[in-house]
Amino acid sequence: MKQFVSKGVYTYDVKGEKMVTFIVKKDHEHYINQMVKELPTDKDLKVEIKINREDKSLAQVRKVFQIISMISDEINGSHTKEETDKIYADFVEEAQIKVDIILALPDTKEKLKDSFRVVKMLQSESRIVNGVELFVFKLYPGLSKFTTEEAQRFIEVIVRRASELNIHTDL
Repeated sequence: MKQFVSKGVYTYDVKGEKMVTFIVKKDHEHYINQMVKELPTDKDLKVEIKINREDKSLAQVRKVFQIISMISDEINGSHTKEETDKIYADFVEEAQIKVDIILALPDTKEKLKDSFRVVKMLQSESRIVNGVELFVFKLYPGLSKFTTEEAQRFIEVIVRRASELNIHTDL
């Protein structure tokens, strides 16, 4: 799903139809242009508009993931999505933030990724229910789902781990 944050919106009448224009930051221009190029021109688009309610600033979230990437670089020599997701999940558990655990079919994993930051399917743990093999999934929430207290504990873990690796943070 493609998404962006708009700072304003305008509407115009064009040949009996409405044209909608979104205002975005200049530094997002390349992203927006690329996104528009990838949109199909022969199909209708479903547009969903939500009020952007960010309790934690986007800059803070970017900084958290930048530090997680730096930690991964130090530990693994790189910061692939799999490596940073593992570190994120480890930090969530270390901060004692609740994760959901469910039983589901293996092909459910991709759908779960739409709602959770990290989804781990525990290969070694499956159950037979009504003759169907179900797997155990651990579901790690995204930062936006953390309470204020959980966010504080999570940041404390990141800062401590970064400090142990001599990585400077300004969180």
